[in-house]
Amino acid sequence: MAKADYCGAVGSRKKCDHLLNLRKAGELDSEAETQAIRWRNDYEFGAYGYADFMGGPLPDDYIKGDPITFATSRGYASERVGLVRDSLGVDAHNFLVQLLSDDLSFAEIARRMFPTLNKTNADKAVRQRAVILLQILPNAYKAARRVQWERKERVGK
Repeated sequence: MAKADYCGAVGSRKKCDHLLNLRKAGELDSEAETQAIRWRNDYEFGAYGYADFMGGPLPDDYIKGDPITFATSRGYASERVGLVRDSLGVDAHNFLVQLLSDDLSFAEIARRMFPTLNKTNADKAVRQRAVILLQILPNAYKAARRVQWERKERVGK
């Protein structure tokens, strides 16, 4: 229970799910949540080669891709993450990694970012930064996808 990826009061600690908590609090809309999940999927696929995009069983006529298809898809995911990082900045990228991929609690992120600041003020500052960044992320992610689409069109012509 003392791990950095748990949050809540001592008697009711549970695994962090920032997107769900912020949406329930009315601080995040569904589009921002969806784009944050897509960014996280791209980041984890690009960085670790792990992808769990399909929830159900595969159809009978599904043709599995080869290693080249896998590597190409992983490269596109990494490129999108890189474009978002270039758009938002390295600090914002690192914050998103801690928040969405590492699932660190606001308190743990606050301890890392603001070690000398009062705990309450640090937690509040991290939460506000998370909300602002997650509201900006959809536009940055859509712009990255648009850049990729335009590049594909130029190559195809």
